[in-house]
Amino acid sequence: MMWYSGESNSIGNIGLATSTDGLAWTPYPQNPVLTPGASGEWDGNSVIEAWVIYDQGQYKMWYGGQTWTPTNQLNSFQIGYATSLDGIHWTKYSGNPVFTPGPAGSWDSMWVYRPIVIVTGSSYLMFYQGSSQSGGGRGIATSSDGIHWSRIGVINLPTSTWDSYRQRVTGVMEGAGGFLMAFDGWTGTDADPTDIGLASSTDGTNWTPYPDNPVITARSSTWDGGGIGYPMVVLVNNQYYVYFSAYPANSLNKNIGVAVLPASQYPIPEYTSMQFMLVGAVLATAGCLAFLNREARAKHRPR
Repeated sequence: MMWYSGESNSIGNIGLATSTDGLAWTPYPQNPVLTPGASGEWDGNSVIEAWVIYDQGQYKMWYGGQTWTPTNQLNSFQIGYATSLDGIHWTKYSGNPVFTPGPAGSWDSMWVYRPIVIVTGSSYLMFYQGSSQSGGGRGIATSSDGIHWSRIGVINLPTSTWDSYRQRVTGVMEGAGGFLMAFDGWTGTDADPTDIGLASSTDGTNWTPYPDNPVITARSSTWDGGGIGYPMVVLVNNQYYVYFSAYPANSLNKNIGVAVLPASQYPIPEYTSMQFMLVGAVLATAGCLAFLNREARAKHRPR
């Protein structure tokens, strides 16, 4: 199952697709499965970037909700929560949003978005992106119920030449030896193509990039020549299935692709000889769930 972001007339919605082999996908006929709230609500203009897990007998979704100004500029970006028994019919939490910007002067005081949630023992761990007037970064929060969150720190992910300009963390999975991250990055300007790298961590805070990053680079073909990004990874029979969004050169229209990487060729120390227990719907979660980002117009969301 894949939950993905789709956009029409600048309005973001969340859809569902299913597959028997992870390659050929069929959109749910009654898409979208999650839509924006009413005008004036915290998610009244767009809902995007869903992360889904199956936990305690139900599907749980964390997602980004947006409001815009009258001139279609991003006004607010916060994180909400919804639940479902079948992954199709969703009930938004009545107390949304469950995660809001930090206090004035903090690095995430303006927007919080792009939630990645995994189960660790009896609690939940959220990796998220934050922005302020002067910049932004990536943080970690914890919760006992997935609703009430406490910030616990920031992510330290070193850069190198290929991702020296900017990084986006879009997928994290937990295994017996620690965490595996999929992220994208680029160098120079926003116009440069994005590429995809991997990193590992034992504590979720300090990350070691794979030394031969990037593992997937943009090509000059018609559908992905402009850049590839928003990666999520599934380990299947000693192969990484890396799902990602891609766009042609000189276009913001995105599509979804997949690359297969032999685990033996791209060894991550903590994961080389183990099977993942996927617990977050990162393009593939809980072993069978997946979230993929597909958004046509990036102007409504910080990169």
